[in-house]
Amino acid sequence: MPELRQYQRESVDFLSKNRAILGLEPGTGKTVIGIVANREQQNPRTLIIAPVQATYRWRDEAATWDPMLDVHISLGSAAQCKKAIAGALATSTRSALITNYEAMRRDIDLLRQYNATLLIADESHRCVPAGTLIYTPNGEIPIEILSIGDEVIGFENDKLVTSKVTAVMRTTAY
Repeated sequence: MPELRQYQRESVDFLSKNRAILGLEPGTGKTVIGIVANREQQNPRTLIIAPVQATYRWRDEAATWDPMLDVHISLGSAAQCKKAIAGALATSTRSALITNYEAMRRDIDLLRQYNATLLIADESHRCVPAGTLIYTPNGEIPIEILSIGDEVIGFENDKLVTSKVTAVMRTTAY
């Protein structure tokens, strides 16, 4: 098995002793740190929520750093999610269920059945709590009152830009 870098080892040790949010620069191995911390904690059921393009990276890194982890990927339709959860629940060993944010919002009731003992939220800036103020051309407004078609102000390449809201997804905390 590969060896962790010193800062990765320190991060794993910290996560193993604390409930924490890990924030490191891109390319520093946060996926590996999460997998190794999970392995050392021996969590029976881990739910990993990641952008769709990162789901298979999580699976591949798990195969390298925690080959005993039974990994299931829940992407696609609600039926596919249900099948992946059933597979993860049926395992007699430690399991990880990997899904993306869009599927998580749609399938939250199915995911509750998995009863995860650890939640890893990759790119968690995509989770924004109610009450968060969003900049609009008309001033700041709480995120929960945004609708499709509303204009919001953000940054793109270090410049302020105005964009239209194209989708709104709401769910209660898991």
